[in-house]
Amino acid sequence: MAVFKSSKNVINHPVEVVYNHLSDLRNFEGLAGRMPEELSGKVDFEVRDNYLTIKTQQIGDISFILSRKVVNQVISLETVSGSSPIPFSIEILLSADGDNTIAEVETKIELNPIFKAMVSKPIQDMTDKFAALLTIIPYQG
Repeated sequence: MAVFKSSKNVINHPVEVVYNHLSDLRNFEGLAGRMPEELSGKVDFEVRDNYLTIKTQQIGDISFILSRKVVNQVISLETVSGSSPIPFSIEILLSADGDNTIAEVETKIELNPIFKAMVSKPIQDMTDKFAALLTIIPYQG
């Protein structure tokens, strides 16, 4: 299993607020308009029930299901069967730092060594951009 880790990002809200916001997938809707300039118009989010679909021009639509939550610590998303050629998961790891939250993203994916060499950079970039996205979400609390 290959694991790609983002850097740690500081979110200027308490961990309880961040966790509660991110664990409700409906809060991802409408983020497309808040994307960094390099992603503006290239990414959209759709939520239905416990499913989050990320729509991109480069790789198409990938749907995730909320698979695991540990209060104020972990939110796990797994690809829905058939939405990605290679199943993978994204874990959002949270920890408290006073009134702030430290957030890190891990992408876990089964890759053979040859394929890993070809896709490591794009997967790392995706992991880093997803982590950066967490810092621009308008948290309520």
